[in-house]
Amino acid sequence: MTETYVNPEVPGNNGYVQGVNHPRIDISKQFILQYIIECNGVCHENVLLIALMNLKLDQKDFDKTLNIKQWLEILHYYIDEINVKLNPMMFKIVTVNHDLGQRQINSRIQSKFENFMTQINRNHIMNNNNLSLSGERIEQVISNNMNPLTLPQSNKFYVYINAQSTNETKLATNFTPREIEFIKWAIQQFIDESNIIQYRSGNFNSQNGIVTSINKILSEKTRNPQMSWNQYITYTVGSTQLSSYKDLSPLETEEILKQLTDLKWFYRTNNGKFGMDIRCIAELHDLLINNYDLPICQICNRIVQMGVTCGNISHFSNEEEEDDEEEDNENKPTKVMWHVDCFQYYMSHVSENCNGCNSPLIIGGLYVV
Repeated sequence: MTETYVNPEVPGNNGYVQGVNHPRIDISKQFILQYIIECNGVCHENVLLIALMNLKLDQKDFDKTLNIKQWLEILHYYIDEINVKLNPMMFKIVTVNHDLGQRQINSRIQSKFENFMTQINRNHIMNNNNLSLSGERIEQVISNNMNPLTLPQSNKFYVYINAQSTNETKLATNFTPREIEFIKWAIQQFIDESNIIQYRSGNFNSQNGIVTSINKILSEKTRNPQMSWNQYITYTVGSTQLSSYKDLSPLETEEILKQLTDLKWFYRTNNGKFGMDIRCIAELHDLLINNYDLPICQICNRIVQMGVTCGNISHFSNEEEEDDEEEDNENKPTKVMWHVDCFQYYMSHVSENCNGCNSPLIIGGLYVV
């Protein structure tokens, strides 16, 4: 049974797309929620959009007249409806922008989308053309009739969390007390590592998307294609350091790290280092700020794990300061940081100097990788 989908929030003809039949909304809502959960509670917006389109295709309800903005509005409407149902259970789906920024859009997602649209057009041609077409002819017709749908650049992820997660014992992800203690210890290792300013190696640029994106911003700002920095900080540590946790054996640590990586609580770099991933930050956001003093972005007020920080030494803690029991917490050094996209906005519309110490960021910034 179908019903006409009408979204009163979208202007025009009292509805979203007048006269378009859609399956009952509950079916789509259930599918989207199930899909997010099966993705371990974290799903990129474009991936979820493709999943929604696939659902409509399977239900023989795919409307080729919709543009990408309209598809996104349908998806956002469903997410809002899901959250209404989840609210009494104290769970919700939140959106989190990945620190990598929009320029680092996942090419695999784009390729998957293009293959999907090719399938749509191929089916349309074969079902509406009485002629027997050769493979070459089909590809030619497809290229001439390709629907002009293009995935937007997006660094947005949907994350399933506990809405009342005020501490580490109330999470949408189930962990044992032993695992929670390891997570808390590991987070402290990540934060301690971030106080060490490091010099980049020769292949540092080519292997890191963050560096590539920031260098592009610097080059556009200075009109110098070679503009870059030679120092960085990181919120990642190696598996050897994490294996030193005294209450777990190295094998147990390895198993927990794999579990945390699969659940998108931690991520693993190409060189074997680990850091906090999207779901960890989404579920523990307030706890991380209040208990671990993690700095937030100067533009969006969200935690920064990758991006830019001012390199002025006054923003960094040292061991003597950390060991001083009489130190006033309010006077502790605080890093001034930005996500990649937020840094671009700040440099273009706010200032080229640090708003904490007024140092010029063009020559005094550090990568956060």
